[in-house]
Amino acid sequence: MKVYSRLKEYLTAKPVRIDLLIGASLFIAMLASRIPLRSRILYNWDAVNFALAMENFDLSLSQPHPPGYIVYIGLARLAGLLTPDANTALVALSIFCSTLAVTGLYFLTKMIFDRMTGLTAALLLFFSPLGWLYGEVGLSYAVALPLVMLATALLYQMFFYRRYAIAAAVVIGLAAGVRQDVLFYLGPAWLIGSLRVGRRAMLLSWAAMAASLFVWLLPLIKLTGGVSAYRMLSRRQFSNTVINSSVIKLASAGMVENLSRIWRAALWLFGANSLFLLFLPGLLLLPGRLVRDRRVLFLLALLTIPFLFFLLILIGQPGFLLVYGIFLLMLLARTLVLIAADSGRLLQKLSGHEGNLPAGAIVLTAILVVTSFINANLFIEAPRINFAIPLLDNPIESFYDPQGDSVANVFGQYSYLGLRDHDRETQEVINTIESVSPDDTGFITAFPYDDLGENWRILMYYLPDYWSSIIFTGEGANRSHSSQYHRYEHGYATTGSEVVIPGNIEHMLLIGIDPDSVSAPVTAVESASSSDIYLVNLPAGEPLRVGDYSFSRAIQR
Repeated sequence: MKVYSRLKEYLTAKPVRIDLLIGASLFIAMLASRIPLRSRILYNWDAVNFALAMENFDLSLSQPHPPGYIVYIGLARLAGLLTPDANTALVALSIFCSTLAVTGLYFLTKMIFDRMTGLTAALLLFFSPLGWLYGEVGLSYAVALPLVMLATALLYQMFFYRRYAIAAAVVIGLAAGVRQDVLFYLGPAWLIGSLRVGRRAMLLSWAAMAASLFVWLLPLIKLTGGVSAYRMLSRRQFSNTVINSSVIKLASAGMVENLSRIWRAALWLFGANSLFLLFLPGLLLLPGRLVRDRRVLFLLALLTIPFLFFLLILIGQPGFLLVYGIFLLMLLARTLVLIAADSGRLLQKLSGHEGNLPAGAIVLTAILVVTSFINANLFIEAPRINFAIPLLDNPIESFYDPQGDSVANVFGQYSYLGLRDHDRETQEVINTIESVSPDDTGFITAFPYDDLGENWRILMYYLPDYWSSIIFTGEGANRSHSSQYHRYEHGYATTGSEVVIPGNIEHMLLIGIDPDSVSAPVTAVESASSSDIYLVNLPAGEPLRVGDYSFSRAIQR
């Protein structure tokens, strides 16, 4: 009864009631804003990998891709109990976790700074175009967010109050099962903090970390086929996706490219609030301000390892900056509060009403209202906004593949309209393919083909019966690179070689192939999408040539 009485007293205290009201309001508003704009079709290659893993976990087939994400897949399977559609389950998980993240960021930032800074940080994430994007698609970034926030709260308690070392170890260890990079980026901070809590607590926290890692790592290794198999698959993934994009491989050019990727991701993370990042260095350098604030130094320290890795090695998808950019986002929130307070004092002084007007709150409200409105429109309407973005004169096509430096070209695909167009065009291509029979029709596509990008992987998921005779051409179409990715029987064409296709195949559907490169007459297949899809009848007695590739039918007996 005493515990119940204390809990009731705590929950009914006025400050706590205010916090609960703010948290509940953020939670409800997040759900109301995210559910209507959710994606309906698997978003990209990685999303397909996750969906396939929900059916059959197999790292050798990139179901999912290494290093494994086994806890994330477990959570996705739990969500899948509520719906038979894999994408719906994955997106529902992202929406729920991004909702938790915005609410959690309020409480985390309030704990570190104050209520005003906490609410500012929560609203910055609420209306962040990048945060909005990853809350609407079936990927793991939004799911990792609340776990990283909880780990940050516990690390803060470790460093400043020398407590919760064991809880921090458990959370970071389990979060690493959702995204293994959490251990790499937050593990060093936990290890340093554990040295400050006393020998007994330190040893217990180390044991807790080992236990929380083994609870998912051992099943992962077993499902992969042993330590050797897991190391081999992880090493191959690391080499293909990390080393080839790092300064190790590309020297200074790699650093320049990674810096450009960070800058672009940051623009979409902060949106209109990116302008206020310019004030952060000045505030850090002002005597007696942020630079002397241990809380600020704590957040900067947590940001150091991720930033150096993104700069020197690889940032990958912009979702990486969403997860670890929350430290910078909290610093930005603090910056906005200080700017508003200083501006408020200046306005009071100029108006001659010092102390009579809540000018600072008015300034902060005005900033948040304007930037939140702009950011919401950026996420929803990006493909229609032709405003040029400074410092994007030389876009790096390998990351965003823009045709110019406008909002529409750079960020259009990372918006609600971009998601809607992706869903619509992919569904139209699916409908087009389903208009032909898989019994006598094969498929030829480039690897990867231009118009649909990685969507061939999505089509393989949604049309398994149509891909028994798919043939890949183009750069990267080689068995050593691609055989790990597919659960379906298919073939590969190499320049100068002749590919023999099944004798029952009489027609080939060409997807993303230049019709002028085909040796036989082609017929455009009617499709509402922007993708070029053609049908060609296989010539009798002679091979079909598509560019530098040759295809012939097997003799039926």
